[in-house]
Amino acid sequence: MPNESVKTVHVLPNTLANRIAAGEVIERPASVVKELLENSIDAGATKINVSIEGYGKQCIKISDDGKGMSTEDALTAIERHATSKISKPDDLFDIRTLGFRGEALPSIASVSLFSLTTSTGEDVGTRIYIEGGEIKKTEEVAFPKGCEIEVRELFYNTPARAKFMKADSTELAAISEIVNRIALSRPEIRINYTHNNREILNIPPVKELHERASGVFGKGTYPKLFPVHGNQDGLTIKGMISIPEYTRNSASGLHLFLNGRSIKDRLLLHAVRSAYGTMLESRRFPVGAIMLNIPNEIVDVNVHPGKSEVRFADSRKIYRFVSEAIREAIGRSPSLGGIGTPGGQIHDNNQIPNTVTDALYNFSNRNNNQKSFSIPGGFQNISRATQISDPQVSYDTAPSLGMNQAGAFSSMTILAQLHNTFILVSTPRGLGIIDQHAAHERVTFEKLRQAHRNKKLEQQMLLFPVRLELDTAHKAAIKEHHEEICKMGFEIEEFGGDSFQIRSVPQLLANADPAAMVKDLLDEFADYSGSNVVQDKMDMCLATLACHASVRANDPLGYEQMTSLLQQMDSVDFAGNCPHGRPVFIEISHVELEKRFGRIK
Repeated sequence: MPNESVKTVHVLPNTLANRIAAGEVIERPASVVKELLENSIDAGATKINVSIEGYGKQCIKISDDGKGMSTEDALTAIERHATSKISKPDDLFDIRTLGFRGEALPSIASVSLFSLTTSTGEDVGTRIYIEGGEIKKTEEVAFPKGCEIEVRELFYNTPARAKFMKADSTELAAISEIVNRIALSRPEIRINYTHNNREILNIPPVKELHERASGVFGKGTYPKLFPVHGNQDGLTIKGMISIPEYTRNSASGLHLFLNGRSIKDRLLLHAVRSAYGTMLESRRFPVGAIMLNIPNEIVDVNVHPGKSEVRFADSRKIYRFVSEAIREAIGRSPSLGGIGTPGGQIHDNNQIPNTVTDALYNFSNRNNNQKSFSIPGGFQNISRATQISDPQVSYDTAPSLGMNQAGAFSSMTILAQLHNTFILVSTPRGLGIIDQHAAHERVTFEKLRQAHRNKKLEQQMLLFPVRLELDTAHKAAIKEHHEEICKMGFEIEEFGGDSFQIRSVPQLLANADPAAMVKDLLDEFADYSGSNVVQDKMDMCLATLACHASVRANDPLGYEQMTSLLQQMDSVDFAGNCPHGRPVFIEISHVELEKRFGRIK
């Protein structure tokens, strides 16, 4: 008699299936906040309270005044694939809610100590206690119309998942970003957000996005935003976008929404950046919020577990529409000769000291500027923000450009400055072209890195402290990396609320904008918060600082400034690229030139 085959394939129990689903949907505390806030919005809430304890690892509590649920619906809602938002296959192509899969609640409940309290307002309320996906208790309670969900000890039963969470301040920053996005996407909803009983955000309901933007972006950013609007063939766009001069070194300040849903889409991000053209450097991103509304039938939102990625039926049409609308908004910037007005002007007496500081700084540097002179080729004097100091540090690093022998660059004959961006030089082999920003950035970076490694990064005290407003993510980064920031030559102290003061900066960067430097530095620390390669992270931060202290494209340089730059290029380990990887120097040989002009074949 043949042996019976052993059954090896079986259906997973619900508790295990839900934990697997949680691995896709619930990555960190911010994922829980996102799912629960979207449920509150879909329930028609007009007021949402977000209470966080222990950076979201200890407790997340979200309550709303939405329509609530009956006892039967509440018990069904914690079952996998239970939802009130779709009922037939065709509904997937006409999704009008933020959630629809029915996976969030059972997934969250499977990896936490979970409680759900709700009421429709017509009868007694219901409270359900769940531990690790198993219902422990259901009871009737007095509760107003709405819903309250409490999530404690997230990942308590999956310690391997808990190990992958980042630093406390980083997790709180991620939660704050989610809350800010929801606040921008739904200005009509009142939102109160606290951490350890300390209020972080409390904004009333308003009618329009521009009214909500001040509360989310802050007083310092709001006046630098310009309205975006457009309408074409069923596509509509509205929002606010920053002037070309106000950018960040990451996309964290740019919020994209599609039909009310926060998304991260490379196509839309590229469309926004392309609208700026050459006004935006390669590693810079504008700040703002863009609301795109399109017919549901030409977009698929069911392509990612977190519903943060989408697929368009006609991506080229969407790209052109978004890019053209934003380009038109940028054209209203006064810096480009436009006549539009920014999102709004908020006057604050506390800003006056900064204005005085800037005025004194400008006056001092105008008087210290080198006198203008003219030489053949139309060279001009360098501006105050682009002065190049003489080499002060010697480096004993191996050359890697191949032509970095002593005096290699400084021995070249300067021919001209092209488009106030490139330095043309005559080399023994032909014509050399130097990207002035990339070259000076590399020089400054090497000086900073060498001084940092030798612990000789000297500070420059500011005559007047520079005040800046920081959002939650930046505040979290400054607390987490305070020691590293101090070692880089900065002295920053709290000034109450969201305000901080910069009291000193690295001496090598004394001429750069302190506030812009610090914000970009904090962006860099946030982006590399999970990195275990300390030196790599530090090098990227130093590269960001070097960028601020370097000459820019479109900065006119005088002959003496260009000569000084070439001399400094000889003094460092050049590596052929700027710290961000762009080439510094290219050469066109005599042979290539003669071929181009048909002198030789």
